[in-house]
Amino acid sequence: MGNPRNGGKKDYNFDYFERMNQKQQEQQNPISRGSSDPPQGHRQRPPNSPADRRQQRNAAAQRNRNAARQVAQRSPDADRTRSASGSPRDGGLPRKPERPERGVSSRPQEPRQPKAAKKPRPAPPPPKPPKPKKPKKEKPSLSPEQRRKRRRRNWILFYISLFLVVVTAGVILSLTVLFHVDEIMVTGESRYTQEEIVQVSQLKTGENLFMTDTQGAAERIQSSLPYVGSVKISRKLPGTLVIQVDDVMVAGAVQYGDGYLVVGANGKALEQVPYLPEGCASIVGAKLSQAEIGKMVQYADEEQTELIQKLTMAAEENELDKVTQIDISDPYNVKLVYDGRITLAFGLPTDLEYKVRFAQSVLNTGKILETDKGVLDLSLAKEMSKAYFDPDYTVSSSSSQTVFQDPNSSVSSSSASSLTSSAPASQASGQSNPNAA
Repeated sequence: MGNPRNGGKKDYNFDYFERMNQKQQEQQNPISRGSSDPPQGHRQRPPNSPADRRQQRNAAAQRNRNAARQVAQRSPDADRTRSASGSPRDGGLPRKPERPERGVSSRPQEPRQPKAAKKPRPAPPPPKPPKPKKPKKEKPSLSPEQRRKRRRRNWILFYISLFLVVVTAGVILSLTVLFHVDEIMVTGESRYTQEEIVQVSQLKTGENLFMTDTQGAAERIQSSLPYVGSVKISRKLPGTLVIQVDDVMVAGAVQYGDGYLVVGANGKALEQVPYLPEGCASIVGAKLSQAEIGKMVQYADEEQTELIQKLTMAAEENELDKVTQIDISDPYNVKLVYDGRITLAFGLPTDLEYKVRFAQSVLNTGKILETDKGVLDLSLAKEMSKAYFDPDYTVSSSSSQTVFQDPNSSVSSSSASSLTSSAPASQASGQSNPNAA
């Protein structure tokens, strides 16, 4: 309830004393009714009924109004000089100190500055017009034939994908779980034992068959074993490695340093020995610039490498296996010594394969005896289809020159007779040739 002295504002002290007075009166008279005795024939209401509570509220409101009028009639000085212990007018109760009104600060407030006018917000841009939607293209209806083709294409793609998945799984299993090396076999003809070849190759059992480095193993075999000419390593399911080895053909031995260097037909240095090996042809006229065992020999003249290789291959193909010397000191008159007694003079290093085959056919006819020594001139074999054998007269051999005709030659008899007249000096002296064949 407001205090009239404070302009109708709420006064906490005033309300407090009013409540205390009301409490004292209720203690003296719990039920306040207009009269102490109810009228005759009237039923007494139970205490603290709704009507009693309403009547109590109205009585309290009336007392408050009366107290407010009394307070309004008093002077303000009397209220300020009232003691803190209370007065009989207040019922003898002490007054509570006044509290500031809620929401009102006791500090002096500075005058508020007027707020600056807010700047007007710029007008929003006009909304963009919506983009026109493209009309959806209607899918053309497919004919039954087109649907069958599409279905067939989808099945083909499915089977291809399934095939790739199966292949990938098979490859992974074969590289990780399956196909372990169980056996290593060595085939071919070689002077090295199987244990030496397997040890040098560094191939081991238990490894994966497809992950084995076969190319590296072949290179290790060729570099560590000089006499090995060709190596081929193949896989044989389910777990076998096959090493096929073939030794290189020996071309001859070149005098090098204090001994001899054995050279293969492919030009690789095989070994160095202090003396000429038995059954090995000596190469005369070759000059080496660098040689290392297991690697290719470097000649001072690069043409010598090709020439030695051609002579060796031609002799091997035509089974001319008793060559004891190769003479390339004169590049215009290449010679081979057969069995230490027959010198095969090829002349220019052209048509070597034909000349070697011709010489082999002459030696196989038996016209040249095993005790004969001499020179078999094959320098004009390609042009004349003839070879001339000049025996060595210092030993027991034929007493005249022998002319051998190539049976497969297409030269006519007239031309052959004219070429025969231009034979070496022994034939031009008028001697007969009973051994002509």
